[in-house]
This record gives sequence, structure tokens and C-alpha cells, in this order.
Amino acid sequence: MAIIVSNSLKVDYRDPHRVVKVDLKNIIEENSFAMTCILATCNRDGNPNTAPISSWIPVDYRNIIAGIWKKSKTFSNIMKNSNVMVEILWSQDISFGISGNAKIIKESLDCNKDTSAINILVESVKVDTSPMFKVISGPIIECRSKKAEEFSRSVHNELLSLAKYLKQKNIL
Repeated sequence: MAIIVSNSLKVDYRDPHRVVKVDLKNIIEENSFAMTCILATCNRDGNPNTAPISSWIPVDYRNIIAGIWKKSKTFSNIMKNSNVMVEILWSQDISFGISGNAKIIKESLDCNKDTSAINILVESVKVDTSPMFKVISGPIIECRSKKAEEFSRSVHNELLSLAKYLKQKNIL
């Protein structure tokens, strides 16, 4: 049973055996280039869509920015319905669902006009661990080519710069 445990990326909860403290912001920052999350969206009619997202950066404990391809169903859905869910699965039994509200914050990235930046305002975080199974790794990606790696790095670096700017200007 999923239990809401926080309204930010700093999570404290009690499982049957101990108090668990997890700093999701720190985990994402330390692994952001290798860590892939699953972003779930719905269109106006409620039809769901999921997409793996590998370019995402926490700005602070309440905001995550991500790079989204503008021609994707994910982008189209966010334009119509801002409610999203981010699922994080990672080693050491990290399994959380982040419910939030997404908005486009940069229509086109400088490094790629077909990629936009979204901000996800964290509204709640739920624990998705199972009493029967332990998460030992999450979705991990590998670039298929040097060109893909260069593209991914440029998007990642631009998102890092954007996150730094947003934090300095206290915009979000």
C-alpha cells in the first residue's frame, strides 16, 4: 500500500522495522546523468501515457526540471493537463512516486530547438516499496552512439545551468 510521506524530496517515514530518511534531491543530483525515471501524464480525457526521462535535475526540494521532446505525447499531455507522476526506482530499495504539477518553463533549449524544459512542482511523495521485494537497481540507460551522448550531455548541462539560474533568481 502506497503511503504519502512528504510534500518534498526530503522524505522521512517509518517502515515496520525502522525510521527511514531519504534525501531524493541528493540521490537524483548524484546520479542524474545515469538515472532514468518514468514520467506519467494524462491527456484531457484521462488517457495515460508514460515515458522514460533521463534529463532531469532537482532545483531544490520542491522543484524538478526536465528536458522533454516537444513532439512527444508527454509534452502534448502536459500542455493539456499539468498533473504528472514521476516514478523513481533505484538501488538500496529506493522506490518513490512523486506527484506534481508540470509547466513549460523554456519552450526551446538553446542546445536543441526540439527540446523544451518543464518544471515539476512536487506536491506529494509516496513510498512504493514492497514488503515482498527489494529494489536493487533502477532503469539505467546507455547512449547508443557518440552523437547521442553529446546530445544528452548538452541537454543535461543546459538543464544544470537553468536550475542554477532559477535557484539564484528564486524564480520557482
